[in-house]
Amino acid sequence: MYKRKRGTTRRKCRWCKQARVLNNLQSRICSMCQPAWREWVAQKKMNQEARQASYNLIVEERDGETCCEICGRYSDKRRLNVDHNHKTGKIRGILCYFCNYGLRWFKDNPKRLERAALYLRNTENDVPRSIWSMAEHVYSLD
Repeated sequence: MYKRKRGTTRRKCRWCKQARVLNNLQSRICSMCQPAWREWVAQKKMNQEARQASYNLIVEERDGETCCEICGRYSDKRRLNVDHNHKTGKIRGILCYFCNYGLRWFKDNPKRLERAALYLRNTENDVPRSIWSMAEHVYSLD
């Protein structure tokens, strides 16, 4: 009969999702995954520090002005997000939460944003659908 050591529990590891013996229940990471998990945490911390440095640099270049580059909303209480190109990783600027998520949902595709703007403009004054379909060929999605 297998006798478990005192203080060890078999639970699902948060990293590999396998049921393993976890010595430290607070971290919920098995001993096999500990090195990879530590490396991931260190990498995440480096990315956060780089983003913070970029944020500080952008704010410094703008003479301490902390407003969204799209909507112009000032942010006193909530820190703005550092926006970056997901393909190249290059930092584009700082945006508020709503504008940053808007770009995310449009998948950073300018044509999608232009079509959304065209849709809003056309439906603002109850423009008939026939006019909207005429403009569809102009803004085709990739």
